[in-house]
Amino acid sequence: MIAAIIARLLAEVSAFKLVAGAAGFQRATENNPPATPAAYVFTVDEAGDTDTDLDDGEGQLVRVTLAIVLVVRNVADATGEAAETDMDALRGQVRAALLGWSGDPGHELLARRQSTLAAFRDGHMWWQETWTTAYYDEGA
Repeated sequence: MIAAIIARLLAEVSAFKLVAGAAGFQRATENNPPATPAAYVFTVDEAGDTDTDLDDGEGQLVRVTLAIVLVVRNVADATGEAAETDMDALRGQVRAALLGWSGDPGHELLARRQSTLAAFRDGHMWWQETWTTAYYDEGA
């Protein structure tokens, strides 16, 4: 699913100069991204639904929480207002690309949950979007 989201963002959001997964995110947090605007996509957690009826043949419902961390850089002003304007535009493009979309027929459509400012340093604004989907794990 992560690879499908990365491909979708690269195809649908022309502003991105970099879209990567968890390993890229780790490197970027140590220094800042090598290019911006950037996005990092990774799974935050998966939780099996304990109320799922395993005898119905559908398997166990697994809810997936994904993070999409967006990074923009704009040093036009020290207040961060220019970076915030850039971020708002980028967030809108990401929502347009992903809301109600699924890159895998076995997964439910993506839904946006929570968004928060993660950091602002060195002219880089970091914004984390939390998205959810679900799938049925059929096991063995």
